[in-house]
This record gives sequence, structure tokens and C-alpha cells, in this order.
Amino acid sequence: MNVHQAKSVPLETILGKYGHTPKQGRGTDLWYQSPFRDETTPSFVVNPRKNVYYDHGEGRGGTVIDLVSRLSGETDVASILRIVSGLVGEIVPTVSREVRTGKDPSLGRESLAGAKELSHPALVKYLEGRAIPPDFARQYVKEVHYQAGGKPYFGIGFRNESGGYEVRNPYFKGCIGTKDISVLPGTTHKIVNVFEGFMDFLSWPLLSGETNETTALILNSVALTDRAVSYFQAHPANEIRLFLDNDQAGRSAVERLRTALPSCRIVDMSDRYRESGDVNRELMRLRDRKAELQKAIRKGK
Repeated sequence: MNVHQAKSVPLETILGKYGHTPKQGRGTDLWYQSPFRDETTPSFVVNPRKNVYYDHGEGRGGTVIDLVSRLSGETDVASILRIVSGLVGEIVPTVSREVRTGKDPSLGRESLAGAKELSHPALVKYLEGRAIPPDFARQYVKEVHYQAGGKPYFGIGFRNESGGYEVRNPYFKGCIGTKDISVLPGTTHKIVNVFEGFMDFLSWPLLSGETNETTALILNSVALTDRAVSYFQAHPANEIRLFLDNDQAGRSAVERLRTALPSCRIVDMSDRYRESGDVNRELMRLRDRKAELQKAIRKGK
């Protein structure tokens, strides 16, 4: 899929894949509650004829490329194109022959066929490539099988607060069901770790040696920062440690949380992985560096 093809995918199709449906129509326009914040009055408008959107709450809009970038947190065009392709089913991941058919009306337009303990070799290999031991990951993720466009797919699934699954495989980065944050309660709520995605959440204890006993909130997209704000307003914490990407979207989310939660100590942890950009890439960088050192030692013997 190229940029021109991606921009021709209907915006309402993309929004539907993320669990958003129009609340009203005015003329030829479709009005949605913004996917980037909680609101009761729709302020996000899609023009199907031009296939562009405009968010009146933020005063900006764009095309499918811009929307998927905001929803996924990706800025690399090639990555965005892969996400769009995965959403509309034009790039077909390895197909499971064991997928059960079925329809779960709570999960939007995709149909979740089942969730089980992660075991498929392709997914195990994918996790290992991300420097995450599968046995460790199985505490938090499932192998999910789902239907999209009448075709069966599978991936690594991480459950969110709305009952949907954030799904990852080598070809797809998206959500099955309603997009939402994920919260994993720990032994204390005084300190809460906030991660941008679940791969970062899985990576941090491996990188730092810390346990996952601390309460964790996973945004699943910086576009859901305001949902995190609402969560902390209802569940105050003494300290919030932010493990967000070292990019403009991550920095904007840090400032949004600091502004919205002035009584809470907000700690930006991004210095711990500044060289790599995010927690998982830092874990992979250190793994690769260790492998290079071991190789050099063997050659020196």
C-alpha cells in the first residue's frame, strides 16, 4: 500500500476499526465524539466526499495518514501504511487454520474468535525479536484470534479497560474492539508507572530489574492521554512516573499530564532511554550491544 492508496481508505472505516461510530450527520458530513478526548458533544467532523476530517476541539484536521498517526502514536510513514493495510486487510499476516468463527457484538466490527495462552511459533519469535522472553510475557498477554473482512488473523493481545485487545504482530498494530487505556493494579497506588504501549510495559522490568508490583497504566496511544487524566482524577496518586516515547507526541503528553494534575508529582523517565527513543528499543539496543561484546570476547580468545 502506498500513500495515495491509504488516503483513499474511507475515514469512517478507519474510525470504525478503532471503535468509533458517527453520532449524527449534518448534510454530507459525519460528526463523531473526538477519539482524542472524552466529550459529550461531537466536535470531530468527517467529510466523506473529500475524505478529510477536522477536529474543532483542537483546531486541526487531516487525512487518513494524519488520523492513524494520531491514533497509533506512529510518525514514520512506512509504519503508518502498514497499520492502515492491517486495518483494511490488504496485508495478510500468517493465517491460523485453527481460528474459530464467531461474533462478539461488544468488539466493534472485528470478530474476536478466541483468546488463549500464547504459543504460536510466529508470535514467540516476534516477542523474542523484541527482546521479551515469551514465558515472562505470558503473565500479561494472550494469543488472540479474530476475523476481519471475512479473513482469520491472529496476534499478541493485551486487554484494555473496555474489554478490547491491543493487538501486535509483525504486520499489524491496532485494536480489536473499543480503544482504551489498560490498568494493572499493583500492591500500592501511591506510585503509578505510565507507559505508552504494552511492549514498553513488558520491557521495563527486564531493563531495570524492577518488578511489576507497582500499579501500571498503559495508554495504548498518546491520543488517550485525557483518559489517563480522568483516571488519576478519580484515583489520585502521589507520584506518576512517565515512560513515554522521546518524540513530540510523548513530550506533549507529559506536559498535558503535568498541567491537568498539578498536585501530583510527575516524573519524566525518558532520560533512562534517551538514546533509543522508547523503553522497548532501549531493551533491544542493550541486548544487541551485549551480543556484540560477547562476540568480540569470543573472537579475542
